[in-house]
Amino acid sequence: GDVALLSADIVGPGGRVVGIDRDADALDNARRRTDEQGCSSWVEFKASNLDEFTTTNQFDALVGRYVLLYQTDPSSTIRSLLRSVKPGGIVVFHEFDLRGPDASYPPCPHQVGILVFAGRNLVVARHADTIAKGRPPRRARGRGRRGRTSS
Repeated sequence: GDVALLSADIVGPGGRVVGIDRDADALDNARRRTDEQGCSSWVEFKASNLDEFTTTNQFDALVGRYVLLYQTDPSSTIRSLLRSVKPGGIVVFHEFDLRGPDASYPPCPHQVGILVFAGRNLVVARHADTIAKGRPPRRARGRGRRGRTSS
């Protein structure tokens, strides 16, 4: 409901917001919050999986946060949802992308520290049997920093 409530602040009572979630408890909480914030007359929520959502309405904007990372085929989900966006409409998704060295821009020192800590622990967990035998873990072959190959 957070994204729907943020959108409700932008469009105001002259607009309309439809929030979609597959979790009934999340929808109940979101509906309660719209009542509390006085925007329930222009904000509604529908229970649906994104890939199954259909509507005859056309929207000016499609906004999602932490949605695509849970989809089996994010590209297919976006293509399906685009059918409900007016020509020239806005499509925005805020998602995690932790694949590269610049996963956060501007750089976030805490994120880097967390990723280094997590990476070290994942290496230890992945090679726990080797470490238990007194051998250091073998580094995985792959792309190192700045595109150099490491081994």
